[in-house]
Amino acid sequence: MMAYENVTIIVWHALPDPPAVERLRHVSERRRKQYPNGISAVHFIRGQFELPSAPTRDAFVRLVREGEGTLNVLAVVVSGAGFWASAVRSLITSFRVLSRGNFDLGFYSSVDDLMKWLPEKHRVRTGIPLAPEALGRALRRAATFEQPDDPFKE
Repeated sequence: MMAYENVTIIVWHALPDPPAVERLRHVSERRRKQYPNGISAVHFIRGQFELPSAPTRDAFVRLVREGEGTLNVLAVVVSGAGFWASAVRSLITSFRVLSRGNFDLGFYSSVDDLMKWLPEKHRVRTGIPLAPEALGRALRRAATFEQPDDPFKE
């Protein structure tokens, strides 16, 4: 996990499981307290792996519900195309529907595409402007980040 101001950046290198979502929940809770005006989250899905199990999906829905009121923008950058990428997008959309989340959701295939949307959407939803050049650097660094031993170790 990385962060740029009140944007949380998560890079998934492998199939999430309930313990990984729980670690993300703890980080997200701290970030929501730190930024009561709201946060944005960007998830990078690196590589193609199977879709998460039912317990993992349930954990994600609970996580999104807990973010209600402070999670304002959620962006997902999916590396890959075709059926797998469509399935991932559909799954994440279902998290929003099941959680009844009131946040803007966007899917992108590159940081460049994401940067056309995120800075302004973030400013409108949180009231906090971001420096696009610095945000872009942080997101590009995340997009090429290699898997650490523990992605949630701080």
